Amino acid sequence: MKRFSFLLPVFLIFFGFCGVLQAAENSQSGNEPIIIGTGLKTAVYSQMMQTPFRMAPELMVEDTGVTAGGVDNITALLQRKIDAGIVQVDVLDFMRRTEPMITTKIRSLVGLHTNYLIIFSLRSGVSIQKNPFQREIQYVRNLRELAGRPVAAFSSASVTARVINERLSLGMKIYEVSSKEEGFRMLREGKVYAFLATGGKYIPWVEKEVDEKTITLVNTTSEDILKLGQPYSSGKSSYRKFGVIVNVVAVPNELVCWDYTGKKCAQLLAIRNFFKRNLTAIQETLGTNPAWQEIDQEKLNKAYLPRYQPGK
Repeated sequence: MKRFSFLLPVFLIFFGFCGVLQAAENSQSGNEPIIIGTGLKTAVYSQMMQTPFRMAPELMVEDTGVTAGGVDNITALLQRKIDAGIVQVDVLDFMRRTEPMITTKIRSLVGLHTNYLIIFSLRSGVSIQKNPFQREIQYVRNLRELAGRPVAAFSSASVTARVINERLSLGMKIYEVSSKEEGFRMLREGKVYAFLATGGKYIPWVEKEVDEKTITLVNTTSEDILKLGQPYSSGKSSYRKFGVIVNVVAVPNELVCWDYTGKKCAQLLAIRNFFKRNLTAIQETLGTNPAWQEIDQEKLNKAYLPRYQPGK
């Protein structure tokens, strides 16, 4: 092994030189990385984007890896910290009530998969002090039983919960938490009746991290979902470990971007075109996130916000 050790500095110099050449080439072409906001590394947004951007390094996309999901992504996009981000369309609608730039400066790049609102509750129920001499166990079996009660919600679920509160007049008291760990802690401590989170049809951390012996899933009736109206629809959530299948509120996602008119236009359009031309290849790639299987060309072409069309 020693006789090859003298080659190590040569290799380092060679690959370092190649990196300089690549950087110079990108600089000469006017290209800089497109910074995209996804979310937690254990969540669907981040995992599903790994496949296409690994397949096509020439797209020059970098994942920030520091956002908590859709709300953070839109906030970072408005602050120009990122160039594009994945977000639920109800979050777009809710936030543009107070952020007019969402309407004037944010555009839809491609439509993506559907997110599901998962409601977690304690199997053992919540112990409530009815009077100085009596405690009562109260169970949460469906969304309506959260009326007037405190709940914890993480990231985009905090927005979905607010919209549900408005449209169904539930009067839930919503505590927005900074992590799913904080949400489950409040649930276990009896501070809230439920913890709400959103994610794709299959959320990896639910299967890996949630204790099915103490936690269960809460149903939302089809009637209530129908009353919510657009952009919501009814979905099914099933995790073998919980032993139940529940109705859930479903809402579409979009990859949105800043309405660039300069040199980043071609790169953003290249991302859209790659998704459309290579959808089947992405879906068939070993290890790709299951959320890709929900997407077809029709979904890719859907746009809640105006489509990104630079120059128009």
